[in-house]
Amino acid sequence: MKLYQLTYLISPELSFEEAKDFSQEIDSLILKKGKLIKPGGPSRRALAYPIKKQTAAYLTRSEFHLEPQEIENFKKEIKNRASERSEGEDENKVLIASKSKILRFLFLEKKIPPEKPKTKLPPKPELLRRVEMNEVHRQEEKEPASKKAELEKIGEKLEEILKE
Repeated sequence: MKLYQLTYLISPELSFEEAKDFSQEIDSLILKKGKLIKPGGPSRRALAYPIKKQTAAYLTRSEFHLEPQEIENFKKEIKNRASERSEGEDENKVLIASKSKILRFLFLEKKIPPEKPKTKLPPKPELLRRVEMNEVHRQEEKEPASKKAELEKIGEKLEEILKE
């Protein structure tokens, strides 16, 4: 099974409750064919540009595991559920209107994140080199003081020798 993410925009013509019911219906479709990881709940968003003449929509995102061979059938089922025909009566006439519930949808195949190791990893060699270099620099800083003392002793000895 692979990890997928389904992101879709539900028409703002639906109420929030209807959008929530529709997203639960999509989640139940996922459960029939695979395993739902993160169910999606709709949230109303303003769109950056109009999609199917709509400037706002309910954004819903779900993550799930599904067999790769089932994904095409699942896409077809979503497309079928996306456009639903509703019947209503108006002045003794039956009107059949096509009401698109999903403005746009996107399937993404996600990489399964690796599990974090529980043991502490040893420090990187670069860090060890930096620490060693810092220690060397510290020792060099201490050495000039001792070298100065040695030079002073040598200078004193030279003066004594030259005085004789």
